Amino acid sequence: MEIVLLDGEVGYCSTLVSFTPSPYKERDFFYGKKKEIDMKLFVVQHRHSAEACPAHDPHMASMLLAHLSRQNAHRFGVNIHSEAVIDGGHTLYLIVEAENKESVSKFMEPFTQAGTVEIQPASRCEAVVERGEC
Repeated sequence: MEIVLLDGEVGYCSTLVSFTPSPYKERDFFYGKKKEIDMKLFVVQHRHSAEACPAHDPHMASMLLAHLSRQNAHRFGVNIHSEAVIDGGHTLYLIVEAENKESVSKFMEPFTQAGTVEIQPASRCEAVVERGEC
């Protein structure tokens, strides 16, 4: 099924997924049963050395790009909101949603071969203001 994501990209999905901004929920219609999952926000940091940079190896780089695709991330129960690499810093940041930290950890496993992965629970600014603390 073709879907238009919130950022305007067109993607393909085998299940119907809808998002509500707060609280985070994913609705999965599977065999006619509606399952609602609370989605949590995480910021992920991956660092590697210049020598271990996957961008130097075209095969490894294409594999990692395929792994970071939104379609593949959904297989792990992870929704990627944004990603960026610090120029010359060999550091990747992701903002993702998932049911739990373990799902994010499993998704990020390939990156541990080249360096470190740190996964931090996070909140939207709106939620921080509502609760009155970071």
